[in-house]
Amino acid sequence: MYGVGDVVVYGSQGICKITAIDEKKFNRETKKYFVLKPVYDDRNTIFVPLDNPLLYSKLYSVLTEDEMKVLIDNIPNEELLWFENDVERKEQYKKAMTEGNRINISRIIKTLRQHRLKQQQAGKKLRSADEYALKEAEKLLFDEIAFIFHIEPQNVVTFIEEKIGAVC
Repeated sequence: MYGVGDVVVYGSQGICKITAIDEKKFNRETKKYFVLKPVYDDRNTIFVPLDNPLLYSKLYSVLTEDEMKVLIDNIPNEELLWFENDVERKEQYKKAMTEGNRINISRIIKTLRQHRLKQQQAGKKLRSADEYALKEAEKLLFDEIAFIFHIEPQNVVTFIEEKIGAVC
């Protein structure tokens, strides 16, 4: 179980700090909630009911520095995660991000960055749903990398490039 002060990854919201465990009354019910504040967006507050297994299951521990180093080092060897069907691709990408599977999130980034490059070379653009998925995946993974290595989120691409020679 997590506690006040812990930093977690919450579904597609990304890196959050548990600032409190409060009882709140929503819809005539009083329940205990984790109060989460996104680390890189202090304008939002997220309430996660402790008695809701589905929402609670979206909380993940932040990777260790060593775990993240391994993940980054393996990016060049990771397979692409491409689905020809647009609807299936959108669903699979959303599922991977919600589940917090960092390997699949890194595959999404690698896949969509390579696909975007191919599209640009052909004089085309990435589909808007793919562009959105890429931005969401990068935000999730890059914010966690920034937090773990104590760097600014905007410096993550350079950080990865220095480690492996490229982002994808």
